[in-house]
Amino acid sequence: MQDVVSGQVQLVVAGISYSMGLVSAGRLRPLAVGMRERSPLAPDVPTMIEAGVAAFEVVSWLGVWAPAKTSKATVERLNREIVSALNTPDVRKALTARDFQPVGNSLEQFSAFVRTEVAKYARLVKAAGIRIDG
Repeated sequence: MQDVVSGQVQLVVAGISYSMGLVSAGRLRPLAVGMRERSPLAPDVPTMIEAGVAAFEVVSWLGVWAPAKTSKATVERLNREIVSALNTPDVRKALTARDFQPVGNSLEQFSAFVRTEVAKYARLVKAAGIRIDG
């Protein structure tokens, strides 16, 4: 990020939460967001699809994980408590002030999302011929 700001590099792909401070300060110019729809955090910035890159969707996301042997009841309670916290006005305000968009979905929705993301990147890795040397 610093290399772009200083002119050493011409372009960076970065999460919106990491770049909006520099955009607000006039030190970075956003070209497009990787989401399917415009971000409420930067409503004037087009999506990559709007900018002409067909079927482009790449988003940064965070999830909460537990060891595989964690009981279903514990995982369900954690999910309920986390979603409840994410839906409180104070937490939502604090996260959006830091350019995060809290989702707080169900276990099933999050699992489906993760499966979709893994499949998407597996296809990209295969198509690019990327392999681990070791």
